[in-house]
Amino acid sequence: MLEKLKPAHLTTMLNSAPTGILLLDGDGKVSWINDTLTETLGSRSHLLIGMTPTTVDHALREMFKPEGEISLQATAGNPAIHWLTTTHNLSEQLRVKYFVDISSLSNLIQERDRLLTQVQALTIKDDVTGLLNHQGIFQALEPQVSRSRRYENLLSVLTIKIANYDELKRQLNTDELNTLMLAMSQVLNDQMRWADAIGRVEDDEILMVLPETEASTAQHLAVKIQNRLSELFVPALAEKSFEISTRFGMAQWHRGDDVALLMRRAREMMENSAEAKVAINA
Repeated sequence: MLEKLKPAHLTTMLNSAPTGILLLDGDGKVSWINDTLTETLGSRSHLLIGMTPTTVDHALREMFKPEGEISLQATAGNPAIHWLTTTHNLSEQLRVKYFVDISSLSNLIQERDRLLTQVQALTIKDDVTGLLNHQGIFQALEPQVSRSRRYENLLSVLTIKIANYDELKRQLNTDELNTLMLAMSQVLNDQMRWADAIGRVEDDEILMVLPETEASTAQHLAVKIQNRLSELFVPALAEKSFEISTRFGMAQWHRGDDVALLMRRAREMMENSAEAKVAINA
């Protein structure tokens, strides 16, 4: 059937193909491009004919890559273009490159990623423990500090760091570690009053915001939590025994403190405190 096609028919077929087509001669010089590629490139198309990878305009050199995903930056009057390209050798003196326009798909992916970033920014809960995440707990802390600055209300923060978190990651697989973190978070949550807030600031750090609480009470809470952790038994990890090392830090709000100063004092105390070790499932 193909042998019955006239050259004019073949030219029409190639020019009307939805895929951009480019022909390279034996010297790697562009000898022809179809109408689809010309239309996609716009005013940049005249910069291709007769050019090689070393002589073509720098902005178009991506087009000479053998295959894969390539992009051309937007220029005056020409939008950015994203292609998926392949190259085939027709003979020793002729190569053909195909350009599938994936600009719409690329834009959709970028929009999806942008929306995902927005959703993540709006999410205030930690996926593993159900506690507030970094953003959520600091959203809870900010108004409490503002309230103390305005009315000089009592306010304390209590930080808890799992000092051997990296070691636990080596001892337990991801699901087991998540199970342990959930069990610990439930112990901590049980010690909270209705006005308190608790969040997972980092993988290995928990922050408790304690309104109307002085430092001595926060200290007593730290001891209570340590005792509760020493009694922790995780049924799902019943066949495993390990230690949890924790460090506690606390700070009471002082006149002039903002969130950063309050947290700095709590973390300094936490980093300088001795590790408290408890055996789990012992």
